[in-house]
Amino acid sequence: YIQNSKRRREIQCPYYIEDSGTHVGCHLGNLSGLTSRNYFLVNGTSQEIGIQFFDSLLDTKKIERFNPPGNVTVRCNTTHCLVRWKQPRTYQKLSYLDFQYQLDVHRKNMQPGTENLPINVSGDLENRYNFPSSEPRAKHAVKIRAADVRILNWSSWSEA
Repeated sequence: YIQNSKRRREIQCPYYIEDSGTHVGCHLGNLSGLTSRNYFLVNGTSQEIGIQFFDSLLDTKKIERFNPPGNVTVRCNTTHCLVRWKQPRTYQKLSYLDFQYQLDVHRKNMQPGTENLPINVSGDLENRYNFPSSEPRAKHAVKIRAADVRILNWSSWSEA
């Protein structure tokens, strides 16, 4: 159960995450009914053993996992490629300075077994990243994920 700390309104988990039919987590798709601090109570039941409850006061900023950045575009010329993206929508009001991004850039004709390390990019008003492209017609696949710079709870990767 989740209780809003100001209104004392209690709600049950709207969407359980399951593992082999057992509830192991809760997903909240809409945080609009919550305040910045909420009381969470997790109960468990079993016919075989007693299960200890868990309760905690949690800050939504610390538990929110962003959606991946949207509208990812890649434009290349003879020497460089420019990647642009939209900042994800968030429950809390955040500025572009509150975001950290990771880019995963893959050249389509890359050698098998070549390791590709993610590129860290700080949030920027324009959300863009430039990288050299030695081949003007090289094909690239770019994925991006986002996190709050203070917490680094990464979103899923965007589509390539």
